[in-house]
Amino acid sequence: MTLRRWKMIAPDRLVWKCWNEHPTDPLTLIYHRDSDDTHLLNAFGATILKLLEKQPLTQKELLAALAIPFPDAAIPEYDVEHFLATMTQAGILEVIE
Repeated sequence: MTLRRWKMIAPDRLVWKCWNEHPTDPLTLIYHRDSDDTHLLNAFGATILKLLEKQPLTQKELLAALAIPFPDAAIPEYDVEHFLATMTQAGILEVIE
């Protein structure tokens, strides 16, 4: 059985705008040039995309990597799974098998 890995699409296909006015929950807006869609992300979502921009990761690897910037947060595996599915469907993430 091959483990699925996710990676972010080429960075030049996205435009990022970040607002850090509220330090506990900065917001990030990403515009997907290919689909003409805009997505609003919290710090959690933006961090996932930044991690997957650096290298493809499995869901398990991603959960471990998220423990570094969010050490006190209990991150439900379901939330990560849902985010990966949503961003894959939106064309922002790609699955590598």
